[in-house]
Amino acid sequence: MFKRKSGSGSLGNVDYEVLQALARDYMIIVAVDAQSEEFKVVRCEPGSVKTLEQYLSSNLSFIEIVHRYLDDHIYVEDRESVRNCFELENIRNELSSRESFSMIVRKMEGDTIKYVRAEIRRFDAKSDKKFLLAVRDVDREVHVDQIRQNELSDAYKAAERASQAKNRFMYNMSHDIRSPLNAIMGYTTVANDNCDDTKMLKKCLGRIDDASHQVLSIISEILDMNELEEGVINLTEHTLTMADLERQVMQTVQSQVRDKKLDFIIHNMDATNPALIMDDGHMVRMLVNLISHSSRFTEAGGNITLTITPSSSLDPDYRRYTFCVEDNGIGVSTENDSGVKIPIVRNILNALGGIMRIDTEEGKGSRFTIDIELKLASLNEDEQIPPEELENEEAERRIAGKRILVVDDSQVSSDIAVTILSGLGAEIECAMDGSTAIDMICSNEVGYYDLILMDIEMPQMDGHETTREIRGLHRPDAKTLPIVALTADVFESTKREAYDAGMDGFLTKPIDVSELKDKLMEIFR
Repeated sequence: MFKRKSGSGSLGNVDYEVLQALARDYMIIVAVDAQSEEFKVVRCEPGSVKTLEQYLSSNLSFIEIVHRYLDDHIYVEDRESVRNCFELENIRNELSSRESFSMIVRKMEGDTIKYVRAEIRRFDAKSDKKFLLAVRDVDREVHVDQIRQNELSDAYKAAERASQAKNRFMYNMSHDIRSPLNAIMGYTTVANDNCDDTKMLKKCLGRIDDASHQVLSIISEILDMNELEEGVINLTEHTLTMADLERQVMQTVQSQVRDKKLDFIIHNMDATNPALIMDDGHMVRMLVNLISHSSRFTEAGGNITLTITPSSSLDPDYRRYTFCVEDNGIGVSTENDSGVKIPIVRNILNALGGIMRIDTEEGKGSRFTIDIELKLASLNEDEQIPPEELENEEAERRIAGKRILVVDDSQVSSDIAVTILSGLGAEIECAMDGSTAIDMICSNEVGYYDLILMDIEMPQMDGHETTREIRGLHRPDAKTLPIVALTADVFESTKREAYDAGMDGFLTKPIDVSELKDKLMEIFR
């Protein structure tokens, strides 16, 4: 479409190549001579013809048409800036130093805002007074860009919140870990000064044991934080009873609640105490996090209770349990709590398939109620979980006389393992590295060793490589000799690599004597 305003003909012919390049994308293209104010419409898409004709039918100048169009169609907050931009004097100034310039404008279509780009471009290289005004629809591009910007902004804010939460978490961990370390170091000094006082020694060792479990709980919380960030939880199930779980929880939190002078009671209503299949590690951490959250907001002299209530499930192979942690603290809402304990609990609970309800009232306390179904273990008569005394006797009977090779570059770790295993009646030999362990195996007859406890992180040859070397030896027991990892590296990737290397089990440091005995009884069945 061509429409000429004033007949001086000063515009001449518009550059065809420029027009072709613009015509593919633009709704309206108008050629303008800024000096004579002559203009002509070079292109107008069908949808804009009617709107444009109502302005062209009147005897208005280019600037007057622009102003009228602005008042009729451009979003009110953009009108002043667009009007200033399209003043002929401003256009001439801009084009005196560059080939083109543009701006994004909000256009009204009824009650809807649409985005268009208005571009001013020279079409005569010899003159800065002749230009094209080209308008194109950029609504979709702008909205996509806004979505991206919002996503980037949300991601940045989320990362910032995560960073702040991690900084708070690490600050709290640094503070919290010093209390049990102070207890360990302090009571060790007291014990050394009172070696002849049996009563004092027993008290010191008990407090050191409590503080050690508290340190282990803090380390577990750090691992929970890592799982929370990654959004992945790897479950490891064992067979145990609710009474076993109760003991683990009490052992983990008793020093913490005692130090805060809180009364903590567990009411286990499970009278039948059946064998259950559960990830007791995550179950304990979940309950300990709730108890720790309650202790944080409960003053000295306050009360915290954990009530465990069983009920029947629709599935006869399962049993429903309700865990209720209740305190009489200050009743801080989880929305106002910047800690990570509740998010950690939710993360664990999602993996375990349970649900949680939170009731809190300012000044009166909080109640956390968890409902979860646990699978009943199908045990034969000879597989029933024995009382602790009988279990210890059975462990000593199976382990007594077994020759175990402990491979660990840490003298302290070796000494602890030797002391525990010797106390169970085993015969212990030690190697400080993988190469020595392989030499000791090769220098003895087939079947000389009944088990190898293998550290992972060792110089020269680590536990994974050592295990692969042992499995590759040309001797009858190379493939069958039990090898169990005993490592401070608790990450799932390390565990997978241990099994891939040919290990038969995976235990973590610090040594849990019960877990060690269970694994040895399993191997020496």
